[in-house]
Amino acid sequence: MRRWLILAAAMAALSGCGGEQDPVSDLRQMVEKPPPPPSEKKLPELPEGVEPTNVSFRPLERSPFATIPALQEAQQPEPEYTGPSPDQDREPGPLEQFALSQLEIVGTVDLPGKEWRAYVSTPDGGVHRVAPGEYMGQKHGRIEKIGPNGVVLRELVPRGEGRWEERKRTVEVKSTGG
Repeated sequence: MRRWLILAAAMAALSGCGGEQDPVSDLRQMVEKPPPPPSEKKLPELPEGVEPTNVSFRPLERSPFATIPALQEAQQPEPEYTGPSPDQDREPGPLEQFALSQLEIVGTVDLPGKEWRAYVSTPDGGVHRVAPGEYMGQKHGRIEKIGPNGVVLRELVPRGEGRWEERKRTVEVKSTGG
C-alpha cells in the first residue's frame, strides 16, 4: 500500500512538468508584446549639500608605480663570484681519479734538505709518492702539509650555482699495528 501511495505522489508531482507547451513560448510572447514602459515617478529630493571639509594628504614617500626597494635589490644581478674555485686548465694528477676514502697513506718520510713526502696506496695496487702542492682525491684536494702522522689537504666542495667551499681534510697514516 505504501508503494502505491509513493508512486501516486510521484506521478502527481511529475504531471505538472510535462505538457505540450512550446519551451520558447514565453520568450516569443515577450518579443511580440513588450512590457509597458516604467512609470515615471518623481524621485525623492536629495538632502541639502554638505559643505566639503578641507582634506589634505601627506606627501607620498614613493610613487605607487615605482618598484618596491626590496624587489629592486632582488632584481640586481649578483656580483661576480670571486671565491675559491678549481683550476680547470690544470691536468688532473694520477691520484685524482680515486675518492679520498679509497686512498691510504702507507708512510711518510722526512728527506734531509727537502720537505716531507708521503706514500699513497691506490685501490689498483699502485703506490705513489706525493709532496705538498700536489693533488689527490676527486674533490680537487691540494696537499698543504705532510707530517709524520699523515697528510693535510684542502678540498674544494661544490655548493651550487658555480660556487665552491674550501674544506680542510686530514688523511692519517694507516697503522700497521707493529
